[in-house]
Amino acid sequence: MNLRGSFLGAVILLALSAFRNALGAELDPPPFQIPPPTVDWHVDYSTNRPMGNGVFLVATGRNAKTGVTSLVLKTILNKPSASALDEMCQGIRDSFTNPVVKKSTDEDVKFLNFSARRFVYTVTQSGRSTYNEAILFVANGIGWTISSSGPQQQEADVKRILGLYKEKSP
Repeated sequence: MNLRGSFLGAVILLALSAFRNALGAELDPPPFQIPPPTVDWHVDYSTNRPMGNGVFLVATGRNAKTGVTSLVLKTILNKPSASALDEMCQGIRDSFTNPVVKKSTDEDVKFLNFSARRFVYTVTQSGRSTYNEAILFVANGIGWTISSSGPQQQEADVKRILGLYKEKSP
């Protein structure tokens, strides 16, 4: 089991409910952009926040009316390689052994012209289900995770989030 991958899986499951406030060092910006979809959204592109193990919380977005949340994580890869994406994904897959997590999708996709992996899963705790989608990809030797989450009844809104991310203009 890959420690960094397992950590990344745990961060995705936990970071949506508890963000750290510690400030981190400035890092290169992501190779994509997201405009706020409506005035109901608050998007924070502030300084990167270290989450540990080379993982940084880069941006968060939250719709206060619907409870839908999105976050962007950046993973500094010690040795970027052809297997880096698989190693990142292993952490997500490891989290599926948790009985509160039910996976429905684990597939290869293209995301903003990057080869990526898409995961769809539901987390049920205390009788409440949260619908989650995550995209993982590697760009320029950096691992990226975009995760969106919301109450099960807001599944359609969560699905729309990934369509809001756009390629950065040259």
